[in-house]
Amino acid sequence: MHGRDVAPPPPTDWSELVHARGPAADTPGLIERLREDCWEEAAAELFGSILHEGGVYPATVAALPLLVRVARSPDAPGRIGSLRLLRAYLEAVAAG
Repeated sequence: MHGRDVAPPPPTDWSELVHARGPAADTPGLIERLREDCWEEAAAELFGSILHEGGVYPATVAALPLLVRVARSPDAPGRIGSLRLLRAYLEAVAAG
C-alpha cells in the first residue's frame, strides 16, 4: 500500500447503526450513488440523515472511510458531494 492509499474499511453491519432517521442500512447505497451522474439527491439524503442539523451519529463515523474513497475517485461525478459531506462533518466536530 502506498502512503496515499486508503485501506478499505472493515465490514460494517449497517443495520446495527443509526442516523437521524433511524437504522442506517440505507447509508452505503446512498454513498455508492455519489458515483453516479445523478448524485445530488443522494448527497441531500446523506446530509439529512448522517449529518442532520450538524449532528454526528454512529453511522456518520462509519460512513467517513466510504466518503473518503468517493472523494479520492476522480471519475466519481459526486466527488464534490462527498467532499462537502466530509467538510460538514469536520465543521460539526469543530463546533463540538
